[in-house]
Amino acid sequence: MTQVDDKWLADMQAVTTLSAVRAAHKALKSRQPTTTTPPPTTTPPPTTTPPPTSSTRPTTFASFPPTTPWTENTGPRDLQGTFTNQSWKSEMSGQPSVTGTYVLDTFRMKTREGPRCYGNPVTLLNGYIEVAALSGSGDHADGIQGYQGGGLTAKHVTVMCGAGCNSGMFFADHGHGIVDLEDVYVGLLFGVGGSDRAAYGLSVQGVSGDYGADGVKFNGVRIQKGMTWTGMDLRIDVPVLAWNDVRWVNQDGSDAGAIANPRP
Repeated sequence: MTQVDDKWLADMQAVTTLSAVRAAHKALKSRQPTTTTPPPTTTPPPTTTPPPTSSTRPTTFASFPPTTPWTENTGPRDLQGTFTNQSWKSEMSGQPSVTGTYVLDTFRMKTREGPRCYGNPVTLLNGYIEVAALSGSGDHADGIQGYQGGGLTAKHVTVMCGAGCNSGMFFADHGHGIVDLEDVYVGLLFGVGGSDRAAYGLSVQGVSGDYGADGVKFNGVRIQKGMTWTGMDLRIDVPVLAWNDVRWVNQDGSDAGAIANPRP
């Protein structure tokens, strides 16, 4: 075989080898699994619902809380210091159930007049207050009243107005300090209506420069809509320092909409 024949044979072998490699690569590629890209998932827009009213809120004097070993009080008391597990149930007096400089933690009242904030700051924690006027007595019947007070801190407190009640909360007459409310409910006892409704729901007044407090902080507050015969379910005449999750409720406790900051 000549040198030319040897070169021709080598070229043919190279071509054959290259063709085989290409064919093998094509066959291998055809056996590889195919992948598909899944369609993009869509996230539904978020839905917003009003915050639920508390299902654990006490609705009666007896229901809060029934297993507590109460210290029973049969009349008004002037308290200095911290007191726990205190209970008042009395129609003997139209005077405030409690005065002084005090902290009440876990308490209940069913009286003609609730606690008074006078002078120094007062703290109310984990409580139930129910007030109603004694017929023909001229009772003022405020759930919580502040006269020349030094401020109030109230957390996890329910205030219920019975027949002839003046207000759920009423702050006036040269008051100072902050009215700081957290998880507080103000409303009417079931069955109270018409002219028996309160004159004021929650009122921190200011008349001719005479203010009931230096400011208010409301967080998680519920006020019954239509609880007053005057239309003053809520009155705030002082600076609002905090206003979060404040809502109207119906008498059954169901949500009735947000309450806008009255002094933004």
